[in-house]
Amino acid sequence: MKIRGLFQDRGVSSILVVGGCSDYLIADTVIMMEDYIARCFQTLNFQLIARDVTSEAHELIKKGSIAELESHFPEVGDRHVCPRSFCNIQERPPKPRSRNIIQMSKDPAEDLDLSALCQIVHVSQSRLIARALYHLSSKRGDNTALFAMVDKWIARWEESMLNGDGEEEGWLASVRAIDLGMAINRIRGLKVA
Repeated sequence: MKIRGLFQDRGVSSILVVGGCSDYLIADTVIMMEDYIARCFQTLNFQLIARDVTSEAHELIKKGSIAELESHFPEVGDRHVCPRSFCNIQERPPKPRSRNIIQMSKDPAEDLDLSALCQIVHVSQSRLIARALYHLSSKRGDNTALFAMVDKWIARWEESMLNGDGEEEGWLASVRAIDLGMAINRIRGLKVA
């Protein structure tokens, strides 16, 4: 099962709430649920304890009704995106309207909403994201690994600011590469390979 591989290979624990699916009976602990509430029983001292049905679940596996699945979690591949789908560079560059909104085109339905990015705290960071989207969308090439592209762009921008090459030093503030990547993933019409 990939869940076990996720724990063994990556150290990530998982809690799953599933209904009527016997594929997950190989779990380390199985608790009976009813209407998404743990079915409990009362002990002698009036404590309610969730009904642990792990042994019954493992018995089903031993009877051969459920096959043990692959136990290694597959490697996570790079996410490849088409930079030209970020914005239409012939129309006009993206323009931040506030800390949370970047206007991507004349159509307000295509505005980029950054409100879920809690590390974006000032409009100067939105300006940098808008500039990055414009520069990245003018790059040649169809499919690029998002992580490498974003990391490289942020590193170049930070280096240019440290060297004094930045032309608008007071208008732009640094963002983390992950924030730029999350902004890109929120673009309507983003083409992913």
